[in-house]
Amino acid sequence: MSELKVFNEGKYRIRVQGTPDPEWSEYYGNMLISTEIDPEEHAVATLTGQVQDQAALLGVLNRLVDMGLPLLLVQYIPDQISETLEEREE
Repeated sequence: MSELKVFNEGKYRIRVQGTPDPEWSEYYGNMLISTEIDPEEHAVATLTGQVQDQAALLGVLNRLVDMGLPLLLVQYIPDQISETLEEREE
């Protein structure tokens, strides 16, 4: 695994409470958006995708917070795990 740096491109998983409109995917950096209901019956959205660098990640996070969607998780997905996940989706 290569060392993560502030200016490196990377794949991230972001979870928020609420449901961002999938049509706004481009607004969130073209991230894939999926929604599920948690055990307490709250909608939880997961956004997964590549961001140019951590400044772009911060932009996505700020947009989510500006829309009133509380952040639950921000997770970096290393290249090896990312490749494994993509193979499973195929």
